[in-house]
Amino acid sequence: MIVGHTLLIFFIVEYLFTQVFYDFEGLLSIILIIISIGIYLILTFLPAFLIGRKKGVNWGIVTFVLTIFWLIFYTIIIFFVIFITSNGRYSIQPNGIMDLKSTQNSNEAE
Repeated sequence: MIVGHTLLIFFIVEYLFTQVFYDFEGLLSIILIIISIGIYLILTFLPAFLIGRKKGVNWGIVTFVLTIFWLIFYTIIIFFVIFITSNGRYSIQPNGIMDLKSTQNSNEAE
């Protein structure tokens, strides 16, 4: 359900940014981020609330803790898989300023 919401927001943003003026893109982005955070919080807390209401507070707390645990676990797994499969393509070295200076120096030499 969360993945569906994320994809929906992605397609809405792609469509709306081609339809609205540049002046309103920032405001639209902020509104969509606030709405998305609210929906993510609802989708995170709702199962724990419903189970806690049906089976008791302890079950609700356990459900919430396990939900957070699995989210963190899957995030770690995703980063690990990306790190293993990246083959060194993603560098953490700052290249922007150094490249700009080397380009300027080569242009001055000509």
